[in-house]
Amino acid sequence: MKPVVLLGMFMALPASICYGWSCQTHSFIAHQAGLDDPENACVPDASRYDNYNLLVQFHYHNAAPNTAVSPEYIDKYGVSEQEYVPKADPASRSIKIMVPAESGVLYWKIVDLYRKIKTTKYSSDYNYGLMTIAHLIGDLSQPLHNYPYKDEPASDGKVYHDEGLWSGKAHGAFDARFDEVLPYMGKGILSEKIVVSSEDDLKREIVKIANSSISIANAAYKENGRKMTDDEVAHQVASSVVLLRAVLNDTRRIFEN
Repeated sequence: MKPVVLLGMFMALPASICYGWSCQTHSFIAHQAGLDDPENACVPDASRYDNYNLLVQFHYHNAAPNTAVSPEYIDKYGVSEQEYVPKADPASRSIKIMVPAESGVLYWKIVDLYRKIKTTKYSSDYNYGLMTIAHLIGDLSQPLHNYPYKDEPASDGKVYHDEGLWSGKAHGAFDARFDEVLPYMGKGILSEKIVVSSEDDLKREIVKIANSSISIANAAYKENGRKMTDDEVAHQVASSVVLLRAVLNDTRRIFEN
């Protein structure tokens, strides 16, 4: 599917649903990083509506405003297996489902996908995982995907009403900011190179982007709810490009071997 088709789909969805970077932004990140079919990085935003209440939590982590993300923090907010019995028929066979942490599992899911990409023997699984991790590494640099949202509990279990109310109202404007800044991109930071060859390397880089995202969200909220500056948008998107490029360089080499 082409990005313009996906954008049309999202515009028809209820306004209360949480979005993310635009399809153009996700495609740009994937293209700059070297993904063969960059528009595929938009697909996870469409597929999550198959089971929104479970799948949407892969796209964000509602960190408390005072959070300092660390590698250990990433491991804390993951997915747990739970047994489910349909209420309509308690006598029916129970099923086991994987339930994400309530505050979202974006950081954990990126590491989980990386692990699966590096161990799969099948190109179909690899391509699916690559498409999905490309999208989520993009979500990682959107500041409000790392911040309290509306009245949902943050990572510390508390509800940050004022921050969450602002975040909910500002979310759409943050999502669209890169579309306004696109001509500004490419001034140096895209040439930065990092190496990711292990889960520890990946966690280290996730920590950097997550903490940068939280810092920007905090600053924007405290400074009269301002929007991101051009420099902030460029830095955030570029950080996703650099990380995705490093993941591609690592996993392609291993898969081809």
